[in-house]
Amino acid sequence: MSDMACGTCGGAGTVDRDGKTYECECSLWKRIASSMPSYVLTAKFLPQHLESPLLKSVGRSCFITAAWIDMRAIVKAVMMKHYGKYVRITSDRELRDVFVGSKSRANLEEDAKVVYNSVEDLMGGGDPKGRGPGGPDLVVLRLNELGYKNKAASGILEEALVCRLDYGRPTWVVSDLDKPFGTGSHAYSETVWDLLTTSFTQVRIPRISPRNEPPPPPQNSLLGSAWSGDDAPEPQRAPREARESAPASTESRRPPETRPAPPEAGERPRRGIQPVPDDDAPSGLGMYGMGLGRKGKLGSSKKPFGKGD
Repeated sequence: MSDMACGTCGGAGTVDRDGKTYECECSLWKRIASSMPSYVLTAKFLPQHLESPLLKSVGRSCFITAAWIDMRAIVKAVMMKHYGKYVRITSDRELRDVFVGSKSRANLEEDAKVVYNSVEDLMGGGDPKGRGPGGPDLVVLRLNELGYKNKAASGILEEALVCRLDYGRPTWVVSDLDKPFGTGSHAYSETVWDLLTTSFTQVRIPRISPRNEPPPPPQNSLLGSAWSGDDAPEPQRAPREARESAPASTESRRPPETRPAPPEAGERPRRGIQPVPDDDAPSGLGMYGMGLGRKGKLGSSKKPFGKGD
């Protein structure tokens, strides 16, 4: 929602009806928007997204093959339509981080708000009757986010899926159309694949949004996409007079490099100092000395070395 005061509640966030206080619609949308990750909040709707059968499958575990840009819009629609449900979005990369303890209390600051000490903490457990620990009503798990090989990755993913299935909690496992989950994936194993193909409903969503559509700009509204690039203001530039009168930059204040002036016409250019050959300097083998040895060899010596000197 915009920063303007609501016409219904005047910015108070509540309205009084029949002697009772109710939450205003503007406050509801703000609360829903605050629970969305930025990449979901900025997703752009298309009519096909709102007609997706996934909006009616919130209570079912599905293995979904779809473009991630379309899943962002569908998840946004789900969070708006079923605002009473707690939806958590995670990935196989975050599962790995939780498993190795990167998000545990021991490795985070004392005032950290998001702490997962185990995979079960991230995926959540418990059933609607309150047995076991509580958790999100729906988990959206994105595959192929893990960027490098990890021997435990497939086992971690299997543990996370079984955790949700054992408690009867719905889970959406998403395989990207542009990067499908398969034998080359770091978290793949035959056990995981059998689990996905036998215990989850197979759903394939054809591409809806253009492949190379740029991400929309950040917005405060859940429904808005009125801003467009054509409405962007021109970048402000200083007037010409102000630019000319502005103080010179550090680079412009540096003294210019001094270079010798070119010789005038008719003037003979000066030559630099040239080395003069020395006639007395030894040449050839003589420059290395006479050497030692018998006559006829390199050099000549009539006296034994070390005597008569």
